[in-house]
Amino acid sequence: MSTGLRLRFAVSEHVDKTDGSPEPYLGLEGIVGAVGALVQQDLPLKEATDSVRFQSGDVLFGKLRPYLAKAWHADRDGTATGELLVMRPGPEVDGRYLTYLALSRAWLEWAGVSAYGAKMPRSSWDAMRDFRLPAFSLDRQRTIAGFLDRETADIDAMIAKQEELVGLLGERRSAVIAHAVTKGLNPNAPLKDSGVEWLGDVPAHWGVKRLSWLFGLISSGTTPANEDQLEDDGDHYWVTTSELRERPIRHTRRMVSSETVEALSPLKLYPPGTLLIAMYGATIGRLGMLEVEACTNQACCAFAEAKGVLPEFAMYALLAAREHLLVLASGGGQPNINQDKLRSLRIPVPPVDEQEALVRHLKEVLDDMDAVVERTQESVGLMRERRAALISDAVTGRLDLDTYGRVEREGVA
Repeated sequence: MSTGLRLRFAVSEHVDKTDGSPEPYLGLEGIVGAVGALVQQDLPLKEATDSVRFQSGDVLFGKLRPYLAKAWHADRDGTATGELLVMRPGPEVDGRYLTYLALSRAWLEWAGVSAYGAKMPRSSWDAMRDFRLPAFSLDRQRTIAGFLDRETADIDAMIAKQEELVGLLGERRSAVIAHAVTKGLNPNAPLKDSGVEWLGDVPAHWGVKRLSWLFGLISSGTTPANEDQLEDDGDHYWVTTSELRERPIRHTRRMVSSETVEALSPLKLYPPGTLLIAMYGATIGRLGMLEVEACTNQACCAFAEAKGVLPEFAMYALLAAREHLLVLASGGGQPNINQDKLRSLRIPVPPVDEQEALVRHLKEVLDDMDAVVERTQESVGLMRERRAALISDAVTGRLDLDTYGRVEREGVA
């Protein structure tokens, strides 16, 4: 790749501050990473004195954690967070091409190496201004941008179809669970009113019980005040809500020592078979099942010592109740389900032999669905990798656009 001008000689940074009056505002979270598009087309109005102005034709790039690859070619005027670098292309640079360049491996590597800050790396104009642009004429830049517009649109359409399939399978998964744990496997079984709004009618021979009647131990955990008490290789696993993924928990990212467990009374060791549910924030309602002895942080509620219910069946019942649990969640910025609400939650309780049959049925059906979802998500990942590689190769000249088009038409690539 031959190199041309440094960025500062072809592009200017704009840092015009706003006066705080309500204007269309773009936050860093408003740009889709690695795609070059907005999360939603309508920008909200916001009063922000620390924002910067941009105009149609500018290219915006996320300085905070530049590896997220947040870039956008503005199609309107507006204001943006100071975490976005506002670049105005000069007469020798095409804005669409510059946007694709900002998504390329070469640009992101430069931004990453020159960023400062360990936990929250941040790039800057002072660092990016010395990036050398590929030596392409304006016409060639426009040709590359047009090529990438077409090719990435095709890839994005395929990704959208695959993601739609994942969404439909997720809805189907939820429906299968809800039907199984509320109606059972016998379509001819007589029904009765459960007396619980989210449950509706259930088979007449089933019970409906509070979770507090079904588990001998319902409790939580804590986070050690001293960060040094959390270890990468300790005596006991320590579960956080990020590890609740509706899957068996066999290991955790962090661990604690036996001394820490003994010193902190809220840190209880729960046995294998303990059901865990997230009580706070974005992960609220997430579930997991211990396959090893472990303790938890304060955001996990643990259900141990099951009585008359299989923990696996209870997990499926709680999955079916998730929407109801979200309604019960209280709080403003940090919604939560407290232990009292969880203790009083009533779930269906079939005879144990039916619970076993339902667990087997759901595992078989859901395993098949999950396998399809996993394959689909792998396909989406490969398409995203192809998209990123295509952009990098095209904007730097490593890809011969004419050859690429001919090979694609002949079905070789």
